[in-house]
Amino acid sequence: MKWIGLLIIGLHTFCARPPEVDSHAAEIAREAQQLKAEISETEECKSGCIFLSAWDFDGTILKGDMAEGLKEGERVVYPGLQQLAVDQGWSRTYRPGSFQKFLADRSVIEEKEGHLAALSMGLKIFRGVPVMRLESLASSHFEKVLSRYYFRSSISILENTKKAGIVPCILSASPHVFARSAAATVGVPRENIYAMETEIVRGFMTDKIVEPVPYAKGKAQRLEMIVENLQKTTGRRVFVVAAFGNSFRSDSYFLQWTLDQKLPRGHALAVMINGGPDAGEFRGLFREVSQIATVSGR
Repeated sequence: MKWIGLLIIGLHTFCARPPEVDSHAAEIAREAQQLKAEISETEECKSGCIFLSAWDFDGTILKGDMAEGLKEGERVVYPGLQQLAVDQGWSRTYRPGSFQKFLADRSVIEEKEGHLAALSMGLKIFRGVPVMRLESLASSHFEKVLSRYYFRSSISILENTKKAGIVPCILSASPHVFARSAAATVGVPRENIYAMETEIVRGFMTDKIVEPVPYAKGKAQRLEMIVENLQKTTGRRVFVVAAFGNSFRSDSYFLQWTLDQKLPRGHALAVMINGGPDAGEFRGLFREVSQIATVSGR
């Protein structure tokens, strides 16, 4: 019976181990750091350069979607912030308990007007709501739930490149009042998180969407604006050395923009995480990797 006890102990030890970082994480971080080092030695960086990494969030850093949640089959792994906000009475359009009606209405909008219109609807339903209320709800959900579902490998790459002086920025089509609340748990300053936003009047949400929306081509436009504004305000050259996404439909354009930069040396990294088979015209352009493990092992 002794061997049975040893087997049980061994199984317990195996199951208790935290999930390992995927093998690609260290390699990608190392390549980004090396590229930064090589560019830093060029004449263009004689007075110093600024180096960025650009990240999508939902499905790239977070397993699932901050606004829509995560389901596995019929099981709800965690609810999204849209549902929590509606159920807590923070929408003047949909009453608590009517989230299924919102989903049905959004499906109609998506069918008639497209995916971007459906995403915009998910933000406009909070018109007239105090920004602080939504941010407080989101911060709590990130701290207690969502941060447990960050991909271990994405966090590893982000942290290791940040230590090397590569500044991370996030581009997300999720509502800004939700996305910026991830700052404390993901280790990216609020001012470096760019998401779908509305104009804010006296601390209250409106339904006027600010352009460009960081979705599909809008993500590339927003990234270009970030680089140009940084160069203008600092007087230094700015280079995006790595970009990360998970959707060929919504992330390929800013990954392509990153590849198309004219760097003084080397080539930027463009990484598609769990992108799936539907690459279309972007097939073969990016480094494609798969990852499953989250920081909590879930």
